[in-house]
Amino acid sequence: MKKKFAVILLSMMLMVPQMGFAAEPEKSSALSQVIIETKAQVSVPKELTEFDYRESEEGYDLNWHDEEEEKFLEVSCTDTGMILRYSYSGTEGEQKAQNISYEEAQKKAQAFLKKTAKAYESELVLQTNVMPNQGETYGFTYDRVHNGFKVLDEEVEVQVDKQTGEVTYFRGINYHAASQYDTAKPTLTLEEAKKIYLSEIGLEKAYRIYQEKPNHVINFLVYQVNNREGKGISAVSGKIVKPYGSYSNKIAYATEETTLSKDSMMDTGSGLSPAEQKAVQERKEFVEAEKVKEQASAYFPALKGMKITSSRLSQADQLYIRDLEFRGINDIQDEGKGENAYLSVNALTGEVIDFDYYVDHEDKKAGSEWNQDQAADFIKKVAPNEAGEVSLKDKSKEENEAYQNFQFERKANGIGVVGNGMRLTYDTCLQQVTSYHKNWSNTQFKPETGSLSKDQAIEKIGLEPFYMRTDKNAYTLVYNHEQSNLLLDAFTGEKVNYRGEKIEEKTGCLYTDIKGNPYERAIENLYYNGIYLNREQLYPNAAITQEEMLSLLEQAVGSEEEVYTFAKESGWIDEGEKSPTHKLTREEGIKLLVSATVYGKIAKMEKLYQYPYKDEKVDPALKGYITVAYGLGWLPQQSKLEPKANLSRGEAMHYIDKALEVLSGRS
Repeated sequence: MKKKFAVILLSMMLMVPQMGFAAEPEKSSALSQVIIETKAQVSVPKELTEFDYRESEEGYDLNWHDEEEEKFLEVSCTDTGMILRYSYSGTEGEQKAQNISYEEAQKKAQAFLKKTAKAYESELVLQTNVMPNQGETYGFTYDRVHNGFKVLDEEVEVQVDKQTGEVTYFRGINYHAASQYDTAKPTLTLEEAKKIYLSEIGLEKAYRIYQEKPNHVINFLVYQVNNREGKGISAVSGKIVKPYGSYSNKIAYATEETTLSKDSMMDTGSGLSPAEQKAVQERKEFVEAEKVKEQASAYFPALKGMKITSSRLSQADQLYIRDLEFRGINDIQDEGKGENAYLSVNALTGEVIDFDYYVDHEDKKAGSEWNQDQAADFIKKVAPNEAGEVSLKDKSKEENEAYQNFQFERKANGIGVVGNGMRLTYDTCLQQVTSYHKNWSNTQFKPETGSLSKDQAIEKIGLEPFYMRTDKNAYTLVYNHEQSNLLLDAFTGEKVNYRGEKIEEKTGCLYTDIKGNPYERAIENLYYNGIYLNREQLYPNAAITQEEMLSLLEQAVGSEEEVYTFAKESGWIDEGEKSPTHKLTREEGIKLLVSATVYGKIAKMEKLYQYPYKDEKVDPALKGYITVAYGLGWLPQQSKLEPKANLSRGEAMHYIDKALEVLSGRS
């Protein structure tokens, strides 16, 4: 993608002069020094003749690019020249198969770090749980380790192009050599830290909901590890400490809405499916807009003096919704009070789902406030069916106490339900509710009987000692966990995702039994390119099955559909099914390999080829495939092949590795 850095930069300079090229001599000198320091760490290709930059309080963004803006090198650094980000794009066009191995790429990454991260390179430890990657780069992630303890949130990343061996991306850290570390050894035990964690940070048991599809709501019970600020427990004092520049994560909830077309809300008489007829019948039962306004005015009196300006029907997860917009009558006539409102209700019952009212009332003074009981009484009126299942969770004030906010949480079996409940805003100036929102899922919750206790759940979060940055140049040894937000199954303690599904812990470790195997390098090369069999031990000398061979080819080609197609055409798949047990011979495996490439069609013409091996005990129909593979250098240059012998996993991976450039260029 072409970079428009210069154009963007010019626009920013016109709008904000102080962000442009500095005129002061000291600024020019500082920029000159930063450029010199940066070029001492990274090489700028000669063809990148153009240069732009941006200066801020944090440092500099430097950009070198060619005249066509097709090639670029971008560096973000501090005002001392320490590189924080590096991104290089040298050539555009179709990506070819890799030319360098994982080990070679790792050496290039290490050499890059010795220049760009020389201040802290000695403390970087390569993560060994490297997951397979089918992308265009090898990725290397390093932890910073000080005094034997990992430093939280200070990972370094390097990406190396598989084809060229060039470093294309680097993410470093803002390292301060003069930083202070409070201790080199914890005095607090892990068990003591766990007790403090439960009492001071805590684990919350909650029901969570996931709507997989209409009329299918999934709920599950979890322990929520809501340490969003990343708080740690000092390994010396036992006190709670926060990371420097602590943050909070926001959780967003979304629902899909399908708008009903006008035709679907009209009875056309005939030609309707049962589902369409059901929709038409339900449409007849909808509460009309004026009736909705009349009902809602009992809770929101401001609506009485307003006029409906828009009415829309929609469907969300089998629930029919009527959305109404209102304007103040005076506002419509002479733009008087600037008054408007929004109302969303269940179209079949008129039950209020959302309400918001806006009016300019600067001339009014705050009046008496509501207490908890008054807010609860309002909930009983507006949502009588659900009021018995909620309790007040939070109460707050805003804007000089003119507005009061009440949040009611849904409870099931005495446990909070995440995202379910009501919230309302009471305007003390107008003495009425000006905002109300309800979120409710129709589902049954299983009891918590048999769930883990908090003492059992704390064992599952991975609490351990880390160094954590707690001030600009200070680190504290703390007990903490790497993930600030976790969901643990309340019954098993296993980590689960937002759907309640178990998160499989991926070790990302290479097979444990290939060291010294003659095909070790090929096996490794495929693994680090995302072409692998999902198993801890490979058993490289065991015969490969048809299913395993096709799985490897799918990953190499990048298209499961394409591999299925040629395998079916070749007679290897019957009605789209793989054989999990059929052990391939060499000649069968080679046919599958060649068939997956552009040479598959011409390989069928066996009479065109002279078989290269002395052992002629080969299926005549497969001679062409073997000869093509031999001619391309994929097979061993020896006198015999033994085509009827079983093809081992290691040997198959060796052949695929040899053919990888052709395979990856197929799809």
